[in-house]
Amino acid sequence: MTAVMMMAGGQQRVAEAYAECVRAGIPVQPPDVNHSAANFSLESAEDGTQPIRFGLACVKNVGQGIAEGIIEARAQGGPFLTIQDLFERVDTRHLNKRALESLVKAGAFDKLAERAALLANLDRLIGYAQREQKQRESGQTSLFALIAGDGPSIQGPELEPAPEATQQQKLTWEKITLRLRNPFAVAYGTSDTRDAFWIRLPADEGWGEGTIPPYYRVDPSAMTQCWSRASERTI
Repeated sequence: MTAVMMMAGGQQRVAEAYAECVRAGIPVQPPDVNHSAANFSLESAEDGTQPIRFGLACVKNVGQGIAEGIIEARAQGGPFLTIQDLFERVDTRHLNKRALESLVKAGAFDKLAERAALLANLDRLIGYAQREQKQRESGQTSLFALIAGDGPSIQGPELEPAPEATQQQKLTWEKITLRLRNPFAVAYGTSDTRDAFWIRLPADEGWGEGTIPPYYRVDPSAMTQCWSRASERTI
């Protein structure tokens, strides 16, 4: 099934392959900058399962080069410990704001920072990364960097506070960035609802145009029936 998702191509086929994973009980994990490959990949979990992990380049607006730039920095220096650590180590050529926004909205940075706060601080972090790289290229090193040694920087900018993203905002972002554009938008809940899925009714089910219908939490076993009904229609 991992190979099927890797070769799916268009968003419709990816969504169909994803729905088949749900039907078959195959876990699919969201993208993560510390775990994802560029494409879909198979992982070995501690509980013995083998979930499929969304690839970084499979997120909307994220190209192969940007994904590989992040993965290369991770391979060279190990997992990113903080969001500042990531922005220091990834080459600024791969810190495209549009791509970063999509990765944030898809949840790829969730282990490092809260989504809304990270979106509000992206410009500051990109500017910080550019200054750090320029200093390294010119051979300049700060006293703090010398003290820190090879570990993550202790002088990285603190994230300015921002209202935390709501669950519905996260689900809407995931629907768009993970390209699951079908009558039912499927996305993961929070970590404590990881075994459940969320669906959104299509706009023509009594909801006004331009409005965002509420999401409903359903058991994965119900997704097959939902998908069967949805696939019979053309939206």
